[in-house]
Amino acid sequence: MVSGKISKLDKEYAKKKLFYLFFVWVTFLLSVGIALFLYVIQIDGLVFSIIVFLLILIMFFMIFYCKSKISYYDMQQRYQLLLKSSKGLEKTDCKFDNDWVMELQRNRFTQYLDKSDYTIYYNIAKSISKKTFIKTHVIEIITIVKNNNLDLFSNDIEKEYKKLWGQFEKKYHLNKQVIIQFIKYKSFNDSVKNNLDRVISYKEGDNYLIHINCGYFTDLKSIYYLHSDTYFPNAYYKYAIEVIKEILK
Repeated sequence: MVSGKISKLDKEYAKKKLFYLFFVWVTFLLSVGIALFLYVIQIDGLVFSIIVFLLILIMFFMIFYCKSKISYYDMQQRYQLLLKSSKGLEKTDCKFDNDWVMELQRNRFTQYLDKSDYTIYYNIAKSISKKTFIKTHVIEIITIVKNNNLDLFSNDIEKEYKKLWGQFEKKYHLNKQVIIQFIKYKSFNDSVKNNLDRVISYKEGDNYLIHINCGYFTDLKSIYYLHSDTYFPNAYYKYAIEVIKEILK
């Protein structure tokens, strides 16, 4: 069940996003209006040029400032909508044992490193984006977290992701990163759910960073990850969900 707080938050973020969109348009229209007015009344050419130059600077500053705000509130709104439509726990026949790990490697994933706290696998796949002239790729990363006390966004893991990205970025024109982390728990509770709900669904142009955490609960033989069958924040979040479903078969 979705709390009233969550259901209201998405509307609040939507209002804030629209406010900054409105502010951009008002700034643009006022700048154009002032420039046209000054042109019609035929003020001194030098003064006109200086004023227009200042208006352009103000307009670009406001667009730059508002763009970051719009992107932030848009991302937050999409996250709240995802929480709203979250599917919740799902039963699974996948046991996340050695056989499953071997199947990952037989499928398409290559082991990058194996540490006491986690193991990382990766695969380079073609981008599903079709509007780019350069053939770009997406790096799919599967991480099996072995230590339940390890922060799912620990600096140690993040450093390894950056190293892995750096190895293939230029060769494959990487601009998309899909990270899926699996971790086992004994039981499901709100604290664990909130931890797993800490996802990243970042999009800037044709660049994407998706990070989804999947928890397997041994007592329930169920898995939880933040997803919906009816709503996806962006195309590559849907892509990541399809990868998860594929490797859970």
